[in-house]
Amino acid sequence: MKRGNGAFRALVYAGARAETVECIEAGRSRRPGYTLHGRGMNASRAVWWIARGDPGTMKVLHRCGNGQCLNIGHLYLGTIGDNALDTVLMDRCVNTVVPLSVAREIALRYRPGKIGNGNGNVAQLSAEYGVSGAVVRNAARRIARVALREAAAWGYNVSPEVYSQIQRRA
Repeated sequence: MKRGNGAFRALVYAGARAETVECIEAGRSRRPGYTLHGRGMNASRAVWWIARGDPGTMKVLHRCGNGQCLNIGHLYLGTIGDNALDTVLMDRCVNTVVPLSVAREIALRYRPGKIGNGNGNVAQLSAEYGVSGAVVRNAARRIARVALREAAAWGYNVSPEVYSQIQRRA
């Protein structure tokens, strides 16, 4: 559902004053953008700015996990690391094609360069999960990076050997 500028503006301001527990969705196919004070930004950031002031360098994150949501009660401030950790904990999408849980399965079975051995080659995984080979390779790479970030976020030191194995696999 496409909204005109006036209707979308009203929705952003309604999100800033929201007292409901339900998500207030922008109804757009992508994360909605908005211009406030002459600056282009994500609409959820504009909602935060209207309701609580300039978030500065902090990121505006969604408790509900819905990137379309404009309800101020569902928004909070965090760092890039908080956002990465949320992505893992809430099992949100790695990309628009496969959920994080599926990407984890793909990454565990992915074996680069080994064709036809049944241990997770790209063609086999592509057919099994109904996605392209690029999605299979990207999911495996992304999960390796998420695993490194998760380990760092929880305070674990990753040994150089493990790090190089993850990087080779990714």
